[in-house]
Amino acid sequence: MKLLVDACVPAEWVGFLRTHGHNCESWLALGAPNAPDSEIMHRAFADGRVVLAAVWTDLSTRKQQGRLSKAEENRWARRFK
Repeated sequence: MKLLVDACVPAEWVGFLRTHGHNCESWLALGAPNAPDSEIMHRAFADGRVVLAAVWTDLSTRKQQGRLSKAEENRWARRFK
């Protein structure tokens, strides 16, 4: 699988995924860390890649800050089971 690993995903994941047979590029090696999502998606589409992003980082932060409702938490938990 061809992946474009977003800047929010820990950099060591690129090496891990490569050792498991995936064709990975880190966004940090290609563009600015604060690039808009549209730029990242455009590059992924142009290169025939799927974007791997870390949604859970934001969810974890929101939960720690008390900004994640119980309903949202349950909805995301079901998705990642």
